[in-house]
Amino acid sequence: MKTDLAGELAESIAILHLIVSGYVVSRPVNKCRYDLLVDKDGVISKIQVKKGMVSDDYITFRTASITAGGKKRKQYTSEEIDYFLVVDVDNEITYMIGVGLVSKGSQRLRLTPTKNSQSKGILLAKDFLLRE
Repeated sequence: MKTDLAGELAESIAILHLIVSGYVVSRPVNKCRYDLLVDKDGVISKIQVKKGMVSDDYITFRTASITAGGKKRKQYTSEEIDYFLVVDVDNEITYMIGVGLVSKGSQRLRLTPTKNSQSKGILLAKDFLLRE
């Protein structure tokens, strides 16, 4: 699937899941660092939608934007967005994670528990599940 099409599909799934979860969803008219504005119970949040890349144990997503040539990265900050909405396009599952919880460059959410029961520094996807 082409990158642009995958991104549009991820955003469409994100919007559907947000609406079904009780959010009012708006899109910005001008180009900005967030993809969506959402309102739930009078609280407005800025959302950056990311297509997650799923492996056996993880869903990974970028926490920085990348220029068309792929040479420059710009990390998203808490002044620009409030949440990442990560979409597993193949399974139509969405995860909502606060920008302050993510690593620079990329972040992994673990889909399965660790074999050694480690929890420190591990972000379990189920803790951020918006909708499946």
